[in-house]
Amino acid sequence: MNTLPDVLTQNILNRFLNSDGKSYHPVIYIIEAIKKLSVVCKYWNQVILRKLLLVNPIKMKRYDDSQQPFSYHALKLMKHYKINFSVHCNVNDEAFRSYCEYVSEIYVDQLVEIYKPENTLVEMDSQAYTLLERYSLCDCKDTEIQIKKYRMVSQWNSNLKFSLTHSHAIKAKDLEKIMLDSKFDRLRFNYCELSIPIDQIQVLPKPINHLITSLNFKDLIVDQWVIEYLLDCCNQTLERFEFQISDSPSINFNYLVDKLSATPFPSIKKISLLWEHSCYLQPLIQLINTTNAKKLFLGLVFDNDQQTTDSLSLHNPGIESFRLSQNSYKFYPFPMNINSDSMSANEIQLELFRSYRNGSIEKDNDILTFRLCKFKIDATSGLRQLHTLNFNFIKSTDFIHVLSSIGYLNMLSCDTIQVNSVQDITDLCQAINVHKQLTILYLYKFEGPVDDVDMKNIYFNQYECLINILDNNHIIKEIQFYDSINDHNIISDEMVDKIADVLTRNHTVIFIGLYIPKPHSGSIKLKEVLNKFMIENYL
Repeated sequence: MNTLPDVLTQNILNRFLNSDGKSYHPVIYIIEAIKKLSVVCKYWNQVILRKLLLVNPIKMKRYDDSQQPFSYHALKLMKHYKINFSVHCNVNDEAFRSYCEYVSEIYVDQLVEIYKPENTLVEMDSQAYTLLERYSLCDCKDTEIQIKKYRMVSQWNSNLKFSLTHSHAIKAKDLEKIMLDSKFDRLRFNYCELSIPIDQIQVLPKPINHLITSLNFKDLIVDQWVIEYLLDCCNQTLERFEFQISDSPSINFNYLVDKLSATPFPSIKKISLLWEHSCYLQPLIQLINTTNAKKLFLGLVFDNDQQTTDSLSLHNPGIESFRLSQNSYKFYPFPMNINSDSMSANEIQLELFRSYRNGSIEKDNDILTFRLCKFKIDATSGLRQLHTLNFNFIKSTDFIHVLSSIGYLNMLSCDTIQVNSVQDITDLCQAINVHKQLTILYLYKFEGPVDDVDMKNIYFNQYECLINILDNNHIIKEIQFYDSINDHNIISDEMVDKIADVLTRNHTVIFIGLYIPKPHSGSIKLKEVLNKFMIENYL
């Protein structure tokens, strides 16, 4: 009998170990994967596992105490079997002290007022700093102290990369120091003020900073020229640009989009724009067609007064992931077609919110049309690329229609599903069970027609629905329900036993989210069952 070469076995198992777990915290999957691999044979334990590599580092959740035991369990298993991994943690985390030889990134996020003397931070474990890849400074009010700490730590590792997260007002001179004197490769400005007079910005030098790869602006007061200054300073190296601002009076968003289109940004990989005010469509079309970014996320509201057409000229084969989200605060529709002439994106995500509620979904000649949203998707090409759909409201008949029409759909999220009878829920579960690609499913609420008082809050047993799906569908990895009717959330011991029985046969699901407003004996037992099968949960 021929055996696989070690290198081939290693590559296969690496793919298994690094499979998609829960997006934000995959440690449950990692634990389960290592347990399965470690019982195969002695040779795997002694040779093969030691050659495996966890691609993404473990990020310790500093504010989620319930998940910390799972994180440390995963770290201990990987250390025991000598699997290669790295850790992102806070300087005061247990992981830093216990697994410092694996720590690749340290966060320093205490406020300046509670910092210890300058040398204490380094004396904690100076040798560990030579192993670091990244050092992140967060929420420091004084830029001078940030720079001093960067210089002090950099003496232990000259190749160290530094990240800066600033959440307080910043002056022109501080901005100049960051651009000229530091080695920060990621700049993040959150909930702060970057309102600097244009005459102060104009006198600042504009060095081409060859280190900065990421700029992030989130909910801050910022002047247009500050953004332009930073973009000019790192236009050759910028890989990620994220812009999420609710309101900043001096921002001309349409002009900003024009600048992003006109500047080549040869290294750009991702652009994310979220803007709550109406904007013009044409600059966005220009950006989509000209950007070098492989990932493009637009969360926007188009000007409702613009003349729209049934078909827009969209074409950019370089875009691998395209996400379009309607701003949830507005009701304007998207005038957008996605067809064979649009783009060659491998992954298209659409978030259709308010504008769909009074609409419908129809199919005609391989064109799936979302009425009132003004979305049309060509089944011959667009439906093969459409991987994600998010609704805040959808009728059960349309839900079934989407599943039956879009065979490549990976993720479906629905805040509210309108049903006319309990049979509709049964039919909906059947549509989920026969789908061959769906791996993530979020269903939060079922409701009857608005004009039917008896059906307005239709009874929905989330546990029966969960058992039905997991017993028949072994494709779904993540599933979450939310039922706001408290009386229906009481789970019996018999129902818990049924769920445990299903999980002995379903080895695919790794996350189950259920809403239980008040813990009771049944929910406590259910949590024990889910923990036993290493299923991440939010009970």
